[in-house]
Amino acid sequence: MNFNGNYVYTDEYLKSYIKDMKVYNGNMLKNIDCAYIEECIRNDLDVTWASVEIKGSMVNVYIKENYSMNKEAVKSVYSDGEDIVSSCQGVVKKIITRSGTPLVACGDEVQEGQVLVSGRVAVTDDSGTELYQVDVCPDADILVHTVIAYDDILEREYGYRQYTKRRYSSLIIENNSGLIKLTKPHRRIEQYDIITQKYPLIVAGGIDTGIVIGVENRKEYKVMNDRYNDVQLEDILNERLQMYISHMEQKGVQIMDCRVNIDTTDDRGSCTGELEVLLPVTN
Repeated sequence: MNFNGNYVYTDEYLKSYIKDMKVYNGNMLKNIDCAYIEECIRNDLDVTWASVEIKGSMVNVYIKENYSMNKEAVKSVYSDGEDIVSSCQGVVKKIITRSGTPLVACGDEVQEGQVLVSGRVAVTDDSGTELYQVDVCPDADILVHTVIAYDDILEREYGYRQYTKRRYSSLIIENNSGLIKLTKPHRRIEQYDIITQKYPLIVAGGIDTGIVIGVENRKEYKVMNDRYNDVQLEDILNERLQMYISHMEQKGVQIMDCRVNIDTTDDRGSCTGELEVLLPVTN
């Protein structure tokens, strides 16, 4: 598709508008009704003239906008959106703007909170003279080269659960009116895990009685203390670092370099340093 004469109505807006008229990539040209599209454009958009033609495999749309349209009519074309603001200090390595006005370029150093793409767009005529400005929802692919501090601490002493042989079970019967728990008398236990299994009571013919039966099991445990050795501390800190990196990569962050130091000479282990990354910035 090719659009000509549009200034207020962006290409993306017009593509979305005529998509409902069976004009999209992959559709057969014989299914496209040029006269119908022209009529819709003249009726729905603020234009003084519209023409649609098919040349080869290209659909060409020509319009002449009404420059006297008021600002409220112009704003109705767009969605209000906030500026795209940098979330960190760094250097812009990539910026591709689809909507909005870019205020920085590749190689520019930016600060946290700085506007990278403005939601204000100037509308100009054929001579480049600005007619007015409109608010749009900015959209861009931006990567900022920056450094993220990393600091992880792990205590050498830790607690774990050691289960005893003491446990007891309760029968559960439940419906809309409430719950009944039948338990065999037992000695009280202070620390325990609860494992519950419930099943709906279905009778012959697949009829649901609305009754749920199940079993609740309680397993006693005691909290024991132990200490990590140096190798264990280092392994766990490394594993947590890799999990952090994996989480960052899932969010679109590109890891360029990892500069960290693991120290296990104290009563706690530490992994500190920094990650050199390409950080995506979105609105």
